[in-house]
Amino acid sequence: MEISGRKYLYDVVYGALRQEILEGKIECGMLLPSEREISLRFNVERATVRKALQLLVDDKLVEKKPGVGTKVTFKKRVETLSTSTEHKRVIGFFMSDDSQSGLSITQPFYAELFYQLEQECKKKDYQLIYVSISEETDIIELLNSQDFCSVIFVSLVDSGLIEQAKLSKIPMIIINNAFDGVVSISYDNVSGAYQMMKYLYHMGHRDIAIISASEKYYSTKEKLEGCYRAAKELGLKLKKNNIVYSEHWDYQNGYSCTRDLLMERDKKDYPTAIFAFNDFMAIGVIQALKDLSLRVPEDISVAGFDNIEMLKYMERDLTTMDADIGLLARMLINDNIQQLIKAPESGMQIITPVKLVKGSTVKKIEWRTAITKAI
Repeated sequence: MEISGRKYLYDVVYGALRQEILEGKIECGMLLPSEREISLRFNVERATVRKALQLLVDDKLVEKKPGVGTKVTFKKRVETLSTSTEHKRVIGFFMSDDSQSGLSITQPFYAELFYQLEQECKKKDYQLIYVSISEETDIIELLNSQDFCSVIFVSLVDSGLIEQAKLSKIPMIIINNAFDGVVSISYDNVSGAYQMMKYLYHMGHRDIAIISASEKYYSTKEKLEGCYRAAKELGLKLKKNNIVYSEHWDYQNGYSCTRDLLMERDKKDYPTAIFAFNDFMAIGVIQALKDLSLRVPEDISVAGFDNIEMLKYMERDLTTMDADIGLLARMLINDNIQQLIKAPESGMQIITPVKLVKGSTVKKIEWRTAITKAI
């Protein structure tokens, strides 16, 4: 996957602020929140915020006032902008974005997916709009607020919202989840986890730990299926206490789960490899191991899943599964897919392929015999 030149985090901040300005949520003459407030809101560095603000300045939507702040100046510009986009086909990107779901547009995978979708939309003259939703969202009112030609729902979405959205007859597709009568698309979680387990086994690992977000996530269930399938085929026994779940798919939970996994054990009982079900968690795993004075991969090997752009800034190349986020974005905007979701009764599931990326975080070892208690 070609990933050079992507700076998706500031694009996400820029896109969210730009939309709020154009929708009139931040009116002409008002000051934007401070850099500190914006950085806390989006959980990004101030340098990222400054880049996003500069894009707004370049768009002539705001101007920076030394000693005052960043002031919205878009009033005369808004008519030109609305005229240029009013005939564009609008696609909604609907995502739960709250503490209960643990999902956020600022998470690396979703930030990169949104960026890639935005680039594909520009090529086909679509306008992509990000919308944060929750169980309390009036989905019918929301769908009527824009002339949506289709809607993309992301991952963990309340089933009641999906059922209501069906009534609108607006074509829709869901990513990394499945509902009756809704076309879905996801990468091949089952095959990806299966391939990773077989690779770790091939590298000599028999005592493998798994760190994942909750089983309420569709992708967690699929990846577990792949792990169990590989384990059964290989005659590999998985320890019940080697599978650790957290609420969220993030760095902090990868970190804390690793400490929980290891803190009460003797070193001789440590797993030889940890398979984190996404890369962001895997980065947390690696940091936790470092803080416990354990080396990767000399002491414990680590593998992830997704192949997010952030990996290119790591000291070591993470062994992971490339989900090809760019391909996923292209598929979502593909004309044939857009036609397919207009007749979704079949509830067709579209699966995109994944590919093993062999990094330097998995070490080949001699198998050490261990008595394990199978699940």
